[in-house]
Amino acid sequence: MNIKLPIKPIRMPAVLKLTGLSRSTIRTLEKKGDFPKRMYLSVRCVAWEAEEVDEWLKKRSQSRKTPKYYTERKRNEAGQFVSNA
Repeated sequence: MNIKLPIKPIRMPAVLKLTGLSRSTIRTLEKKGDFPKRMYLSVRCVAWEAEEVDEWLKKRSQSRKTPKYYTERKRNEAGQFVSNA
């Protein structure tokens, strides 16, 4: 018997491999709403919908722009980052 699920969940190791991002970067992007939301399969098990991650990757590769938070950082004469505060 072959069951077809309506979605294809992928776990964290697969997301890390597909995106090349770290766990903390994925979490930061999720909190900002710039990455697909995780779904909880159990209390300690999370996954993402494969189609949503693929769409996110396609969208990112088509834009080819530097993320805003990289361009906002300024350096002083010594080459050190200056606080925006």
